[in-house]
Amino acid sequence: MYSRSYSLQNKIASIPRKHKIYAAGDGRHRAAIVVTNNLLDSILFRQLSDEDTVVLEVVSGKAKPIVASMYFDITRQIEDELNKIEAIVKYAKGAGVLLAIDSNSRSRRGRTPRPIQEEDSLRNSLSVYNYT
Repeated sequence: MYSRSYSLQNKIASIPRKHKIYAAGDGRHRAAIVVTNNLLDSILFRQLSDEDTVVLEVVSGKAKPIVASMYFDITRQIEDELNKIEAIVKYAKGAGVLLAIDSNSRSRRGRTPRPIQEEDSLRNSLSVYNYT
């Protein structure tokens, strides 16, 4: 999953064409998902996706997890971003969900402004891992 993907004329660039590239919206794409395994089927959910959020269902046998790549823009309210996450989790209806989020983009310093507290994690059902 890519956040702040490199784009040229509003199209994802620098990724080999042999891979499936998913991005949404007409503007500058800041989130994308690249599927490199041709044995996986994947479906883009356009109603949940935009330039900053890409949501896929990935089908591998009987498993159908929901995968999302998100970019949190500092100019938008955090509640709007959290509402997007809630919509994705709700849409998953109990299926596994993997979220890759560039939340450092919310900070002017390029770092998370405060630690994520347990109560912030969508009714305590979201595991938070911070990899730098």
